[in-house]
Amino acid sequence: MKALIKDVKFSKEGNNKFGPYFSFKVSYDGKTAFYNSKRKDQTTFVAGQEAEFTEEERTFKKDDGGTGRFLVIKPISQNKQSNFGKALKKEQSRYSGFAV
Repeated sequence: MKALIKDVKFSKEGNNKFGPYFSFKVSYDGKTAFYNSKRKDQTTFVAGQEAEFTEEERTFKKDDGGTGRFLVIKPISQNKQSNFGKALKKEQSRYSGFAV
């Protein structure tokens, strides 16, 4: 999804199993969603600029026993390639000389 980001506000910071994180409230197209970043000076979502992201709906349990919903957005990441394929081919070519 592509949208024009209207407003970005710092919400809170905390720690989880991956280390410290910083939460931001991002407003766009009449919606408000949350974005978690590893840095407080995030540059992914900037007010006044267009951004491409995926939108997820999550639920939480309220104090009175009901459930609530909120949106979480994540930037679209490029296809990251690991080095495993290259290392495997190198290892296979190393042993193919013995077979001949």
